[in-house]
Amino acid sequence: MRALWHYPIPIHWGAGAKDTLGKLLSATHERVFLLAGKQALEAGHVRRIQQILRDYSQESVLCVLEVAGNLHQQHLDHALSLYREEGGVLPLVALGGGSVLDAAKLIRAVGHHKIALEAVNELPESAEQPLLVAIPTTAGTGSEVTGRAAYVGGEKSSKQSLISPALRPSAAVVDVELSQSLPAHIIASTGFIALTQCIEAYCGVAEDPFADAIALGAIELIAAFFHKAVNEPDNLDAREAMLKAACMSGVASHKSRGVCTALAHALASVNDMHHGLACAMCLPAVLDFNRSAVAPRLARIARLLGVRGGGDDVQTLAFECASALRALRAQVGLASGLSEAGVDESLLPKLASYAFDDSAHEDNPRSCRKEDILSLLQSSMA
Repeated sequence: MRALWHYPIPIHWGAGAKDTLGKLLSATHERVFLLAGKQALEAGHVRRIQQILRDYSQESVLCVLEVAGNLHQQHLDHALSLYREEGGVLPLVALGGGSVLDAAKLIRAVGHHKIALEAVNELPESAEQPLLVAIPTTAGTGSEVTGRAAYVGGEKSSKQSLISPALRPSAAVVDVELSQSLPAHIIASTGFIALTQCIEAYCGVAEDPFADAIALGAIELIAAFFHKAVNEPDNLDAREAMLKAACMSGVASHKSRGVCTALAHALASVNDMHHGLACAMCLPAVLDFNRSAVAPRLARIARLLGVRGGGDDVQTLAFECASALRALRAQVGLASGLSEAGVDESLLPKLASYAFDDSAHEDNPRSCRKEDILSLLQSSMA
Protein backbone atom coordinates (compact mmCIF):
# COMPACT_ATOMS: atom_id res chain seq x y z
CA MET A 1 0.00 0.00 0.00
CA ARG A 2 1.32 3.43 -0.98
CA ALA A 3 0.87 6.32 1.45
CA LEU A 4 2.15 9.80 2.34
CA TRP A 5 2.81 10.48 6.04
CA HIS A 6 4.23 13.50 7.90
CA TYR A 7 6.27 12.47 10.98
CA PRO A 8 7.95 15.02 11.13
CA ILE A 9 8.75 15.32 7.40
CA PRO A 10 6.88 13.99 4.34
CA ILE A 11 7.36 10.20 4.15
CA HIS A 12 6.47 8.60 0.82
CA TRP A 13 5.74 5.04 1.83
CA GLY A 14 5.17 1.67 0.19
CA ALA A 15 6.26 -0.69 -2.58
CA GLY A 16 7.05 1.40 -5.64
CA ALA A 17 7.32 4.64 -3.65
CA LYS A 18 10.68 5.30 -5.31
CA ASP A 19 8.74 6.23 -8.45
CA THR A 20 7.70 9.48 -6.70
CA LEU A 21 11.32 10.66 -6.64
CA GLY A 22 11.26 12.33 -10.05
CA LYS A 23 8.21 14.40 -9.14
CA LEU A 24 9.79 15.48 -5.86
CA LEU A 25 12.81 16.87 -7.71
CA SER A 26 11.49 17.84 -11.15
CA ALA A 27 10.02 21.25 -10.40
CA THR A 28 13.25 23.24 -10.37
CA HIS A 29 16.20 20.87 -10.65
CA GLU A 30 17.98 19.47 -13.69
CA ARG A 31 21.02 18.04 -11.87
CA VAL A 32 21.04 15.98 -8.68
CA PHE A 33 23.86 14.82 -6.38
CA LEU A 34 23.23 11.11 -5.83
CA LEU A 35 25.04 9.72 -2.79
CA ALA A 36 24.81 5.93 -2.59
CA GLY A 37 26.24 3.06 -0.62
CA LYS A 38 28.27 0.30 -2.21
CA GLN A 39 25.58 -2.29 -1.41
CA ALA A 40 22.94 -0.17 -3.18
CA LEU A 41 25.19 0.01 -6.23
CA GLU A 42 25.86 -3.74 -6.31
CA ALA A 43 22.16 -4.55 -5.87
CA GLY A 44 21.23 -2.45 -8.90
CA HIS A 45 19.29 0.13 -6.90
CA VAL A 46 21.48 3.00 -8.12
CA ARG A 47 20.70 2.13 -11.72
CA ARG A 48 16.96 2.13 -10.96
CA ILE A 49 17.11 5.52 -9.27
CA GLN A 50 19.18 7.00 -12.09
CA GLN A 51 16.59 5.77 -14.59
CA ILE A 52 13.77 7.40 -12.63
CA LEU A 53 15.71 10.66 -12.63
CA ARG A 54 16.38 10.39 -16.37
CA ASP A 55 12.67 9.87 -16.97
CA TYR A 56 12.21 13.35 -15.52
CA SER A 57 15.15 14.81 -17.50
CA GLN A 58 17.42 14.95 -14.49
CA GLU A 59 21.16 14.28 -14.64
CA SER A 60 22.72 12.64 -11.59
CA VAL A 61 26.21 13.28 -10.24
CA LEU A 62 27.02 9.94 -8.59
CA CYS A 63 29.18 9.51 -5.50
CA VAL A 64 29.49 5.99 -4.05
CA LEU A 65 30.56 5.68 -0.41
CA GLU A 66 32.69 2.66 0.46
CA VAL A 67 31.02 2.31 3.87
CA ALA A 68 30.97 -1.17 5.39
CA GLY A 69 29.37 -0.11 8.68
CA ASN A 70 30.45 3.05 10.46
CA LEU A 71 30.75 6.37 8.66
CA HIS A 72 34.31 7.70 9.03
CA GLN A 73 35.78 11.14 8.55
CA GLN A 74 37.55 10.09 5.34
CA HIS A 75 34.25 9.00 3.79
CA LEU A 76 32.80 12.42 4.55
CA ASP A 77 35.84 14.28 3.23
CA HIS A 78 35.68 12.40 -0.08
CA ALA A 79 31.98 13.03 -0.65
CA LEU A 80 32.17 16.62 0.58
CA SER A 81 34.97 17.38 -1.87
CA LEU A 82 32.84 16.15 -4.79
CA TYR A 83 29.79 18.07 -3.58
CA ARG A 84 31.77 21.28 -3.26
CA GLU A 85 33.13 20.80 -6.79
CA GLU A 86 29.49 21.02 -7.90
CA GLY A 87 29.11 24.31 -6.05
CA GLY A 88 27.49 23.02 -2.87
CA VAL A 89 24.04 23.90 -4.16
CA LEU A 90 22.71 20.76 -5.87
CA PRO A 91 19.75 18.90 -4.38
CA LEU A 92 20.75 15.55 -2.92
CA VAL A 93 19.38 12.05 -3.04
CA ALA A 94 20.79 9.65 -0.42
CA LEU A 95 20.38 5.95 -1.16
CA GLY A 96 21.64 3.40 1.33
CA GLY A 97 21.87 2.54 5.01
CA GLY A 98 21.98 4.90 7.95
CA SER A 99 25.63 5.84 7.42
CA VAL A 100 24.96 6.97 3.85
CA LEU A 101 21.93 8.99 4.92
CA ASP A 102 23.91 10.57 7.77
CA ALA A 103 26.67 11.47 5.32
CA ALA A 104 24.22 13.21 3.00
CA LYS A 105 22.78 15.25 5.86
CA LEU A 106 26.24 16.39 6.95
CA ILE A 107 27.44 17.04 3.38
CA ARG A 108 24.44 19.26 2.68
CA ALA A 109 24.91 21.27 5.88
CA VAL A 110 28.69 21.64 5.67
CA GLY A 111 28.97 21.97 1.89
CA HIS A 112 26.16 24.47 1.43
CA HIS A 113 26.79 26.68 4.45
CA LYS A 114 30.60 26.43 4.21
CA ILE A 115 30.96 25.59 7.90
CA ALA A 116 32.98 23.10 9.93
CA LEU A 117 31.38 19.84 11.04
CA GLU A 118 31.51 21.02 14.64
CA ALA A 119 29.29 24.01 13.76
CA VAL A 120 26.43 21.89 12.43
CA ASN A 121 24.82 21.76 15.89
CA GLU A 122 24.39 25.53 15.75
CA LEU A 123 22.41 25.60 12.50
CA PRO A 124 18.86 26.89 13.06
CA GLU A 125 15.86 24.94 11.83
CA SER A 126 15.06 27.81 9.48
CA ALA A 127 18.42 27.58 7.65
CA GLU A 128 17.87 27.54 3.87
CA GLN A 129 19.37 24.45 2.27
CA PRO A 130 19.18 22.38 -0.91
CA LEU A 131 16.53 19.69 -1.09
CA LEU A 132 17.55 16.31 0.38
CA VAL A 133 15.52 13.15 -0.28
CA ALA A 134 16.53 10.22 1.95
CA ILE A 135 15.91 6.68 0.64
CA PRO A 136 16.80 3.98 3.20
CA THR A 137 17.71 0.48 2.06
CA THR A 138 18.10 -0.88 5.60
CA ALA A 139 15.79 -0.90 8.64
CA GLY A 140 17.86 0.52 11.49
CA THR A 141 18.35 4.09 12.68
CA GLY A 142 15.42 5.71 10.90
CA SER A 143 17.92 8.35 9.80
CA GLU A 144 15.55 9.28 6.98
CA VAL A 145 13.41 11.22 9.49
CA THR A 146 15.86 12.43 12.15
CA GLY A 147 17.79 15.60 12.81
CA ARG A 148 20.82 13.60 13.90
CA ALA A 149 23.93 12.31 12.12
CA ALA A 150 26.91 10.32 13.42
CA TYR A 151 30.44 9.67 12.21
CA VAL A 152 33.78 8.49 13.59
CA GLY A 153 36.33 11.29 13.69
CA GLY A 154 37.71 14.17 15.71
CA GLU A 155 40.82 14.32 17.87
CA LYS A 156 40.19 10.95 19.57
CA SER A 157 38.76 9.31 16.43
CA SER A 158 35.58 8.73 18.41
CA LYS A 159 31.92 8.43 17.40
CA GLN A 160 30.53 11.96 17.05
CA SER A 161 26.79 12.57 17.15
CA LEU A 162 25.60 15.89 15.73
CA ILE A 163 22.05 17.06 16.38
CA SER A 164 20.12 19.88 14.71
CA PRO A 165 16.64 20.22 13.20
CA ALA A 166 18.46 21.51 10.12
CA LEU A 167 19.84 18.01 9.56
CA ARG A 168 16.39 16.55 8.87
CA PRO A 169 15.96 15.53 5.21
CA SER A 170 13.38 17.40 3.16
CA ALA A 171 11.50 14.18 2.45
CA ALA A 172 11.89 10.42 2.83
CA VAL A 173 11.06 7.68 0.33
CA VAL A 174 10.67 4.28 2.02
CA ASP A 175 10.22 1.44 -0.49
CA VAL A 176 10.43 -2.20 0.58
CA GLU A 177 11.54 -3.19 -2.93
CA LEU A 178 14.91 -1.58 -2.15
CA SER A 179 15.50 -3.88 0.84
CA GLN A 180 14.88 -7.18 -0.93
CA SER A 181 18.54 -7.92 -1.58
CA LEU A 182 19.78 -7.34 1.98
CA PRO A 183 21.63 -10.29 3.54
CA ALA A 184 20.27 -11.71 6.78
CA HIS A 185 23.15 -10.53 8.99
CA ILE A 186 22.55 -6.90 8.02
CA ILE A 187 18.83 -7.19 8.74
CA ALA A 188 19.70 -8.72 12.12
CA SER A 189 22.20 -6.03 13.07
CA THR A 190 20.17 -3.05 11.88
CA GLY A 191 17.01 -4.41 13.49
CA PHE A 192 18.68 -4.21 16.88
CA ILE A 193 19.38 -0.51 16.26
CA ALA A 194 15.67 0.14 15.85
CA LEU A 195 14.85 -1.95 18.92
CA THR A 196 17.48 -0.20 21.05
CA GLN A 197 16.29 3.25 20.00
CA CYS A 198 12.71 2.37 20.90
CA ILE A 199 13.61 0.94 24.30
CA GLU A 200 15.89 3.87 25.13
CA ALA A 201 13.21 6.35 24.06
CA TYR A 202 10.47 4.64 26.08
CA CYS A 203 12.65 4.22 29.18
CA GLY A 204 14.50 7.55 28.98
CA VAL A 205 14.33 10.35 31.52
CA ALA A 206 12.48 12.85 29.33
CA GLU A 207 8.69 13.05 29.19
CA ASP A 208 7.05 12.67 25.76
CA PRO A 209 3.87 10.56 25.56
CA PHE A 210 3.84 10.79 21.77
CA ALA A 211 7.34 9.30 21.49
CA ASP A 212 6.40 6.64 24.05
CA ALA A 213 3.40 5.53 22.01
CA ILE A 214 5.39 5.39 18.78
CA ALA A 215 8.21 3.46 20.46
CA LEU A 216 5.81 0.87 21.88
CA GLY A 217 4.13 0.45 18.50
CA ALA A 218 7.50 -0.14 16.86
CA ILE A 219 8.55 -2.68 19.51
CA GLU A 220 5.33 -4.58 18.83
CA LEU A 221 6.17 -4.69 15.11
CA ILE A 222 9.72 -5.83 15.81
CA ALA A 223 8.53 -8.59 18.14
CA ALA A 224 6.18 -9.90 15.46
CA PHE A 225 8.30 -9.57 12.34
CA PHE A 226 12.03 -9.32 13.15
CA HIS A 227 12.84 -13.04 13.06
CA LYS A 228 10.72 -13.49 9.93
CA ALA A 229 12.53 -10.66 8.13
CA VAL A 230 15.87 -12.32 8.93
CA ASN A 231 14.98 -15.94 8.31
CA GLU A 232 12.46 -15.65 5.44
CA PRO A 233 14.20 -13.76 2.58
CA ASP A 234 11.06 -13.61 0.41
CA ASN A 235 8.77 -12.33 3.17
CA LEU A 236 8.27 -8.74 2.01
CA ASP A 237 5.56 -8.13 4.60
CA ALA A 238 8.11 -8.79 7.34
CA ARG A 239 10.74 -6.59 5.74
CA GLU A 240 8.21 -3.79 5.26
CA ALA A 241 7.18 -4.08 8.91
CA MET A 242 10.84 -3.69 9.95
CA LEU A 243 11.22 -0.63 7.71
CA LYS A 244 8.15 0.82 9.40
CA ALA A 245 9.54 0.04 12.86
CA ALA A 246 12.90 1.61 12.00
CA CYS A 247 11.24 4.77 10.74
CA MET A 248 9.13 4.92 13.91
CA SER A 249 12.24 4.40 16.05
CA GLY A 250 13.82 7.40 14.35
CA VAL A 251 10.77 9.53 15.16
CA ALA A 252 10.77 8.37 18.81
CA SER A 253 14.54 8.67 19.30
CA HIS A 254 14.48 12.44 19.70
CA LYS A 255 13.11 11.88 23.22
CA SER A 256 16.03 10.08 24.87
CA ARG A 257 19.12 8.03 24.25
CA GLY A 258 20.87 5.90 26.87
CA VAL A 259 23.96 4.07 28.02
CA CYS A 260 23.54 1.33 25.38
CA THR A 261 24.04 3.96 22.68
CA ALA A 262 27.10 5.28 24.53
CA LEU A 263 28.54 1.76 24.68
CA ALA A 264 27.83 1.21 20.98
CA HIS A 265 29.53 4.49 20.12
CA ALA A 266 32.60 3.40 22.10
CA LEU A 267 32.70 0.04 20.31
CA ALA A 268 32.49 1.84 16.96
CA SER A 269 35.35 4.12 17.97
CA VAL A 270 37.70 1.48 19.34
CA ASN A 271 36.70 -1.70 17.47
CA ASP A 272 34.91 -0.29 14.42
CA MET A 273 32.01 -2.56 15.39
CA HIS A 274 28.74 -2.16 13.48
CA HIS A 275 26.37 -0.01 15.54
CA GLY A 276 23.58 -2.58 15.47
CA LEU A 277 25.81 -5.48 16.47
CA ALA A 278 27.18 -3.40 19.35
CA CYS A 279 23.65 -2.59 20.53
CA ALA A 280 22.70 -6.27 20.38
CA MET A 281 25.72 -7.27 22.46
CA CYS A 282 25.12 -4.67 25.20
CA LEU A 283 21.36 -4.15 25.43
CA PRO A 284 20.48 -7.14 27.69
CA ALA A 285 23.03 -6.12 30.34
CA VAL A 286 21.84 -2.52 30.14
CA LEU A 287 18.24 -3.58 30.80
CA ASP A 288 19.36 -5.59 33.82
CA PHE A 289 21.19 -2.49 35.07
CA ASN A 290 18.18 -0.21 34.49
CA ARG A 291 15.61 -2.57 35.99
CA SER A 292 15.55 -0.90 39.41
CA ALA A 293 14.72 2.46 37.82
CA VAL A 294 12.11 1.51 35.19
CA ALA A 295 10.70 -1.91 36.12
CA PRO A 296 7.10 -1.13 35.03
CA ARG A 297 8.27 -0.02 31.61
CA LEU A 298 10.52 -3.03 31.15
CA ALA A 299 7.65 -5.25 32.19
CA ARG A 300 5.51 -3.75 29.44
CA ILE A 301 8.29 -4.28 26.89
CA ALA A 302 8.68 -7.88 28.07
CA ARG A 303 5.01 -8.51 27.38
CA LEU A 304 5.40 -7.10 23.85
CA LEU A 305 8.43 -9.36 23.31
CA GLY A 306 6.36 -12.40 24.16
CA VAL A 307 7.20 -13.10 27.81
CA ARG A 308 4.30 -15.15 29.17
CA GLY A 309 5.55 -16.21 32.61
CA GLY A 310 5.19 -14.15 35.75
CA GLY A 311 1.52 -13.34 35.44
CA ASP A 312 1.05 -9.68 36.22
CA ASP A 313 4.04 -9.39 38.53
CA VAL A 314 5.99 -6.34 37.35
CA GLN A 315 9.31 -7.34 38.89
CA THR A 316 9.23 -10.83 37.36
CA LEU A 317 8.33 -9.50 33.92
CA ALA A 318 11.02 -6.82 34.12
CA PHE A 319 13.57 -9.46 35.12
CA GLU A 320 12.63 -11.59 32.11
CA CYS A 321 12.97 -8.68 29.63
CA ALA A 322 16.73 -9.08 29.19
CA SER A 323 16.33 -12.84 28.75
CA ALA A 324 13.79 -12.24 26.00
CA LEU A 325 16.30 -10.02 24.21
CA ARG A 326 19.03 -12.64 24.52
CA ALA A 327 16.67 -15.19 23.00
CA LEU A 328 15.77 -12.83 20.16
CA ARG A 329 19.47 -12.15 19.54
CA ALA A 330 20.08 -15.88 19.14
CA GLN A 331 16.99 -16.29 16.98
CA VAL A 332 18.31 -13.80 14.41
CA GLY A 333 21.78 -15.37 14.39
CA LEU A 334 23.92 -12.78 16.17
CA ALA A 335 26.84 -13.44 18.51
CA SER A 336 26.09 -14.20 22.15
CA GLY A 337 28.38 -11.50 23.54
CA LEU A 338 31.27 -9.13 22.97
CA SER A 339 33.87 -11.89 23.27
CA GLU A 340 32.30 -13.90 20.45
CA ALA A 341 31.99 -10.65 18.47
CA GLY A 342 35.77 -10.19 18.62
CA VAL A 343 36.33 -7.81 21.55
CA ASP A 344 39.44 -8.44 23.64
CA GLU A 345 38.88 -8.09 27.39
CA SER A 346 42.00 -5.94 27.70
CA LEU A 347 40.17 -3.18 25.79
CA LEU A 348 37.31 -2.87 28.28
CA PRO A 349 38.83 -0.02 30.38
CA LYS A 350 39.44 2.01 27.22
CA LEU A 351 35.92 1.28 25.98
CA ALA A 352 34.49 2.33 29.35
CA SER A 353 36.37 5.62 29.16
CA TYR A 354 35.06 6.35 25.66
CA ALA A 355 31.49 5.47 26.67
CA PHE A 356 31.62 7.57 29.84
CA ASP A 357 32.73 10.59 27.78
CA ASP A 358 29.75 10.10 25.43
CA SER A 359 26.77 12.30 26.32
CA ALA A 360 24.22 9.64 25.31
CA HIS A 361 24.36 8.00 28.74
CA GLU A 362 23.14 11.22 30.38
CA ASP A 363 19.58 10.33 29.30
CA ASN A 364 19.77 6.88 30.87
CA PRO A 365 17.05 6.23 33.47
CA ARG A 366 19.71 5.16 35.97
CA SER A 367 22.77 7.35 36.27
CA CYS A 368 26.10 5.77 35.32
CA ARG A 369 29.52 6.11 36.84
CA LYS A 370 32.56 4.99 34.88
CA GLU A 371 32.81 1.84 37.01
CA ASP A 372 29.15 1.05 36.18
CA ILE A 373 29.94 1.28 32.49
CA LEU A 374 32.95 -1.00 32.89
CA SER A 375 30.74 -3.50 34.71
CA LEU A 376 28.20 -3.36 31.87
CA LEU A 377 30.93 -4.15 29.37
CA GLN A 378 32.14 -7.06 31.50
CA SER A 379 28.58 -8.40 31.76
CA SER A 380 28.23 -8.13 27.96
CA MET A 381 31.30 -10.22 27.17
CA ALA A 382 29.47 -13.60 27.24
